[in-house]
This record gives sequence, C-alpha cells and structure tokens, in this order.
Amino acid sequence: MNNSKVYIFLIFFISIAFFTPFLGSVHLFDWDEINFAESAREMIVTRNYTQVMINFEPFHEKPPLFIWMQVFSMKIFGINEYAARFPNAVVGLFTLLFAFFTGKRFKDVDFGFTWALVYFGSLLPFFYFKSGIIDPTFNLFIFSAIVYFYYYFNEQKKKDLFISLILISLAILTKGPVGLLMYIISISIFLIFNKKFKYFLQLFYVFVLSLLPYLLWYYLAFGYSEEILEKFIYYHIKLLTTGDAGHSGPFYYHFIVVLLGVFPASFFALPVISKIKKVENNSFIFINFILLFSVLIVFGVVKTKILHYSSLAYLPLTFLAAVYVNDIMFKLKSISKANKIAVLVYGVIISLALIVFPIFMYNINNYLDLIKDNFTRSILQSQVYWSGLEIIPGMFLLLGLIFWFFLINREYELKGFYILFASVATSVFMFMYFLAPQIEQYTQASPIEFYQKYSSEKVIIAPLGFKSYAHYFYGNVTPQSKIDRVTNDEIKNYLLENEVEKKVYFVIKDNKVKKYADYNLKLLYSKNGFSFFEK
Repeated sequence: MNNSKVYIFLIFFISIAFFTPFLGSVHLFDWDEINFAESAREMIVTRNYTQVMINFEPFHEKPPLFIWMQVFSMKIFGINEYAARFPNAVVGLFTLLFAFFTGKRFKDVDFGFTWALVYFGSLLPFFYFKSGIIDPTFNLFIFSAIVYFYYYFNEQKKKDLFISLILISLAILTKGPVGLLMYIISISIFLIFNKKFKYFLQLFYVFVLSLLPYLLWYYLAFGYSEEILEKFIYYHIKLLTTGDAGHSGPFYYHFIVVLLGVFPASFFALPVISKIKKVENNSFIFINFILLFSVLIVFGVVKTKILHYSSLAYLPLTFLAAVYVNDIMFKLKSISKANKIAVLVYGVIISLALIVFPIFMYNINNYLDLIKDNFTRSILQSQVYWSGLEIIPGMFLLLGLIFWFFLINREYELKGFYILFASVATSVFMFMYFLAPQIEQYTQASPIEFYQKYSSEKVIIAPLGFKSYAHYFYGNVTPQSKIDRVTNDEIKNYLLENEVEKKVYFVIKDNKVKKYADYNLKLLYSKNGFSFFEK
C-alpha cells in the first residue's frame, strides 16, 4: 500500500472516529444551531422543501442548501441534535480530504497529510465540525472554488474554471451572496498583484452565472415583489453597518479570534506570513495569504462581530501553518525558539484554564460571596453535577504539549507534531463529552427543559427580554400552534397587558425580572438563571 492510500485511510478513520461521536450530547445552541435545525424540521413537517421558514413563516435570510443537508440527515437519524450536526461531520471528512489532495497537488503526499493534520488538530477548526452551523460547509465551497480558479489561472484548463463556477454557486446557495463577495475580492486582488487583467472577463462570467441558481431558487421559493427585495437588501446592509443583537466589537476582533482560536496552527503560520514578501505573487502561498487577510479585513469592517464569521480564514491559515510545520517535520528547517516557546506558553495557559475551571465550579459554593453580580451568582448556584472527571481534557492537552516540547528538543519532530495535533484534537473531542453538557446547564438547559415540558400542550410561550429560536424547535411548534410561540415584541406586549383565553407562559432571565414586576405574572419557579412565569 503506497503512502497516498495509507494517508487517505487515516483521514477516513480519524474523521469517523472523532467527528461522529457525541454529536447529540448537548442541546442545540441558540441562535444559529437551533435556527437552521428548526428550518429543516419545518421543511419536513410541511413537506415544503422549496421555502426556508422559521415558525412557518418565510425566512429570507438563508438559502436552502445546508438546510436540505440537515433534512436528509433527519430523514435518517430522526429530528434531533445528532441529525442537525451530522452534516458537518461529513463536511469535516471532505475538508480533510480536500486539504490532502490539494496539498498533494501543491507539493507531495506528505505535505497533503500535514495540512490535513494541522487543520484537524487546531481548536476552532475541529470544534466547528461538531456543530450544526452553516459555516464549515460554506467555507469549503468558497475555498475550493478559489483553489480551482487558481488551477485555471496556472494551467488554462476550462474544466477548472467550470468547477470553480459550480463550487461558488453552491457556496451562494449555502449562505448567500457574501460567499461570492469573498471569492471576487480575493481573486481580484490576486490578479491585480500579478497584472493579469485579462482574467477579469472570466471572473465577470463567474460572477453573473454563479448567481443564477440562487436567484432562481429565491424566485421559486418567494416569488418577486419590491417589498421582498427591499427586506432582503435592508437585512444585508444592516448586517454590514450595525452590530446585530449586541454582537459588535473593534476592528481587530477577528485577528484576535483567529490568532487565539486556531491554536496551534495560527502560531505556526506566523513565520510564513512574516516572510510573504519573498514569495512569488503567482504562488499558491500568496493566494492563501490574500484570502486570509481579505477575510480578516472585510469582517473587521463589518459591524456585526460573531465568532464564526472569520472561519473562512481557517483553511488558508492552516495551509500557511502546514508549509512551516512540514519543513520542520521533515527536517528542511528548524523551529525557531520564539515560536516553540510561544506555542508552549499559550498551550499551557489553555490547558490550565481547562483544568482550573472545573475545579473552580466543583467548589463554587466557597466563592459565591466574592461574586457581587446577582445574576451571575444566581447562574452559578445552578444545581449542576461536577464529577471531577472534567479536568481530563485539560490534563490530556497539557501532557501532549509536554511530550511535543520534549520530542522536538530531542529532534523527533515528526513524532512530536503528530502528538501535538492529536492531543489538541483529542482534548476538544473530550471537552464535548466532559465539559460541554455541564456548561450548557448554566446557559440554556432550563428554558429548553421548560419548552419540552409544554411542547404538546395548547399554551402560549414567549421569551421576554431576549431573542430565541429554542421555543420553536424544543416546543415542537406546528403550523397550527405557530401563533402560540411568540417572538414578536408587539405581541409580547399585548400578552403582558391583556387577558387571553389560553394560558400564557413567560421565560425571563433573572436579571430582567424586575423590569416586568408591574405585570400580573405568577412565578412558577426559578432555575439556572431563568425565571418562569404564568399569566
């Protein structure tokens, strides 16, 4: 068996072993995970697979491709958390395979596997394959579309341009025109640096043709009216110019997220980035560099700052890291002392945080008097069982870092990096099993439990003071009961101020309870930072 087949087998094995277990170990998280899963559930309930809906009303903000993937998964596994997250586990496999084959084409099979290993063994890239959000699928389509345009640029094969067109069309059908924006910006900058202006004609053709499937779907799903068009344009302008629902931050927000969140790849990419002036403008390294900084700058300008908005940066960043790591693993260069120390120090900080946090929570009653904020104190007083085993992910990561540092200092670079990336991936994997369920108890488990309790009853449920999709998915909303699962603020105010025939239940965060003290609400109980009222 040649090296290529061995590497492909390993990629299949680690993808199945690491990406598929424990996908249903915690509830879906508000907003994004529940939003997409609920749209998929409503497609199944209505058997209307053309429209994307929320609370059985047209939802214009997201195209259907990822929702269709979730629908297919739910047809196999049922309507549950596992099915909602399973598509990204499959996308994780394809992402690692794409990295392998692209790296193989760029250099050789060893480099291809190195790139797949670096991506697999970095914190946020691994974590997102265990989620139910759109971005891993979206990012793979955009990145692969850019790669195939690069192939066309170098080899002049029209089939590569056609493949690029298909892939970016799929990206647009996954999350919308922002995918085309990143594609056009990155390739345009690349062409300008290379003074190859004749390719802008092909880029224009791709721009026009790639929008056609999306526009056709939109017309078939929602028809056309000036009101719909205005809402669509207004939504995207709002997203670019305002901080959505409190998700705002400074320009450098995503630079920090990528540096600290894509550990350790981000640290290994820095030496390559620092020497980018020595790289040829027409190289694959350069176009990855352009894409990386295009993402960081564009989403730095965008007012809405959400963690996964910069996740498209993970593929080019891990590629740049793989260039450096591969040279060290195969003794083409030595790792710098500064880089080695930086990885060790930051890795130890993460490890200690993962160890200290569960110990702190296990002994939280000893520290409650030190916490002045009443809301924080009420959340921390939640009845959550900590066994002590929650320190295992942090301990495992710490041991992996120590072994890596020991081995590279003994010039066993290949074994050292295998251990480093495997330990990072394994620690995130164990985090999902040992720590994520406990953390969820403090954040959203109690309202979800409440929604599930009343999911089969004809009652009105409204979260007050916060936006949520959880009462749709876990409240098992139907076309007949959609009026009873309230998000609209005007309807909430009407329910507060007027008597209605049905029972009305309000879910309020403890720090917002005083705001509604003047209304005739009966407290049922409080749990984990939430209070539940009946009117």
